Amino acid sequence: MTSGLRITFAGAACAVLASAGTAAAQDRPATAEQVVEAIDACAAITTPTWIELKDLKGMGWETLRKSNGREQLVRGVYEKKGNEAYIVVTKENLREKQCMVMTLLADTASYNALAQEASQTIGMPDRQEGYSHTWMRAGHEVTVNPSGNAKKPKAIFVISVPEGETE
Repeated sequence: MTSGLRITFAGAACAVLASAGTAAAQDRPATAEQVVEAIDACAAITTPTWIELKDLKGMGWETLRKSNGREQLVRGVYEKKGNEAYIVVTKENLREKQCMVMTLLADTASYNALAQEASQTIGMPDRQEGYSHTWMRAGHEVTVNPSGNAKKPKAIFVISVPEGETE
């Protein structure tokens, strides 16, 4: 998959969260440990043939709830109590068998620091292209890209099973 498509998915994820309203506004950046926990949850539900969204609940991830007068579920966005990262799965992600982890960053300089801190748990990246870092972890490809803007920077990790991989 090209990085252009990953950026498209990142844009779709941002659009999903933007439409979710204030309840979806992350208050704090996730720690590297929280991001890795979300990456592991994504990897657990991502297979070469499907994304098993129903399995997220057993790991403590619930559909995001927004409130603007009355509570509504935000389809495709998942949160876990005590974890500042979101798991995002759009319709495009379902078609491409991808799961995304999104976190707010304190500032744009925090992007590389987060990638380095995550590397302490998931290992050194297998490749880097520009600001994109890619790891192979337990049969899954994990790629991180910066997203958002200077005022609200984010990091988006895309988890997928590489073509040709089987479980």
